[in-house]
Amino acid sequence: MKRLSDVGKMVTNLPEKAKAQWVRVSMAKDSEDKLRELQVFYSLVPKHKGTEKLLKQVKRKMASLRVEIRERKSRPKAVHYISKWSIPSHGVGRISLLGFAQESLRELFSFLTKRVIEAPVVYEPNFGMLDGGHVQFQVALLPPIGKSLSLDERIFSFCKNSHLILHVSNGMDFEELAELGRSHGFLPTQPEGQVEMKRLTTGGIRIVGQIENVTTRDLVNLFNEYKIRNAIVKLEGQVTLDDVENEILGVWKYIPTLTTSLRGEEMIIEEHKETLSRHYFSSKDEVAEFFLRKLSLIRVFTKSPGEAAAQKPIVLKEGSTAGDLAMDVHSDLARRFKYALLWRGSMSSPLRISQNYRLEDKDLIEVRA
Repeated sequence: MKRLSDVGKMVTNLPEKAKAQWVRVSMAKDSEDKLRELQVFYSLVPKHKGTEKLLKQVKRKMASLRVEIRERKSRPKAVHYISKWSIPSHGVGRISLLGFAQESLRELFSFLTKRVIEAPVVYEPNFGMLDGGHVQFQVALLPPIGKSLSLDERIFSFCKNSHLILHVSNGMDFEELAELGRSHGFLPTQPEGQVEMKRLTTGGIRIVGQIENVTTRDLVNLFNEYKIRNAIVKLEGQVTLDDVENEILGVWKYIPTLTTSLRGEEMIIEEHKETLSRHYFSSKDEVAEFFLRKLSLIRVFTKSPGEAAAQKPIVLKEGSTAGDLAMDVHSDLARRFKYALLWRGSMSSPLRISQNYRLEDKDLIEVRA
């Protein structure tokens, strides 16, 4: 298993001008503006071994933006065209199918979505929905890897905005995919340390977890240097200050990646951890529930007093509380929360719980306000 540091460390001593320029990159709205700001950022980053990986990813991003701009300008002005690459995620998460073999990719897509794609997928993704376990996942069928460098860059950029990657192994083993992905800033194996940052509008910088020999003040100062004033930052495992800066710059990104194959009407999934583990699924419900566990998500069903339970669950992160559920429904419900009734498993009578009570998958809850 490789850490971020194994594939090229970030540096935490970028010049102040470069950090300020990255703020302008982040604020750029259209492709032309972002390309201009990236060019300035590239010129301000020192050129040495410690910044090799950062500069390489910036160059790839600039090349991708140039292709995007050129394609848009080549279209007739009267044609309003929305690229499939920019379609937002739907459902509880996006699952992208990645591999070399066109036919194997299409077969897996049809198995998951019941949608048959007849024509080759050449330049843009196709989309469908995996419906199972009372939830829906968006499934993206990507063009096969290896057609061109610019297309590969788009594919891996798209993957970095997915929640889960299914690697179709026909024609490419996992190590080959991992090496190719790392060259594009996409990490298919989980690093020992992970940083998750959620920007907010108020509340300042809140740090959950810690880094050895690094103070909270050091972390807050780093975020302030990038003009990030309000955020929740979660640190898990053996995190370094370089990993935190990487999260800010977004150069490297870990996306859970599973090797997948079909055997008749059965789906086989391989997890690449310390040891290889295989899972076999024969129904969409089983597959969807496995994906939920992999993404650390739970389904919570709700009901109103005197009414039947809702058919569609609310999907929350593992560890969420009754108060988190109320906030997901409506901030006013969370503010007026008094208590909730909880049914779990085979319970015949409900349990009265507070807003701090942690929920589990398939709980049924009735909030009283």
